Order: sequence, then C-alpha cells, then structure tokens
Amino acid sequence: MEQYNVTGMSCAACSARVEKAVSSVEGVTTCSVSLLTNSMGVEGSASPESIISAVEKAGYGASRKGAEKSVSAAGDEALYTQLKSLLKSTMVKVDTASSGDEAIAKCRENKYDVILLDQHGWEIMRVPM
Repeated sequence: MEQYNVTGMSCAACSARVEKAVSSVEGVTTCSVSLLTNSMGVEGSASPESIISAVEKAGYGASRKGAEKSVSAAGDEALYTQLKSLLKSTMVKVDTASSGDEAIAKCRENKYDVILLDQHGWEIMRVPM
C-alpha cells in the first residue's frame, strides 16, 4: 500500500471527499483516508501523479510519504511565485526568503536538499553555517 500525506482536511466530509476522488482514479483498487493522521493509503496500479492530481482537484493537497524534499529559494517575489507554481504538484516543499539575512537564518535552522539563489546569492554562500 502506497502512503500519502494529505493536507487541508478539517472534517469527516473532507476525508470522504478525498477518498471518493481517489477511488474514482483508474487503477485504484483500495483507498483509505485518515483525518486523524492526515494520511491516505492507496493500492492499485494508478500512478502517484494521478492520485495526487485527484486529491488536488478535490481541493486538497497531497504528497507521497517519505518522498518530500526541501528547497530554499532566496530571490525576488517573481521567482517565488514561479517556483511554487512549478513545484505545486510535486513532492517538494518550497521555503522562501525575502532577503539574504532571512535566507541565512533559515539555512541555519533547517536542512535543505537544494538551495536556489538569485544573482546576488553568491554572497550568502560565503557565510559559515
């Protein structure tokens, strides 16, 4: 059984809506949603992308458990907007900073798999973490 994180559910009707949406995906044989743990187990041959898409079309968020990666981006607001839009349906958590100082603070507090910097970002890389 493939496990997923589900975000945005606040009541039993929400979890029922997610379960119904995913159960209707071709190739899904079993779907079980837990409101308590904000998680979902899915069996069948459906792709993770189609399952996540069904959850998103129902108005919620989803990602495969254990598959999330973290990305930090320091740059302008246009970069943030494009990056979040591009990565919306992937299993990537995007964290942004509006200044170099904020980016440095976040890098000291969190572990990131990838750090994206704008043209002035090379200055951040010279600061010891």
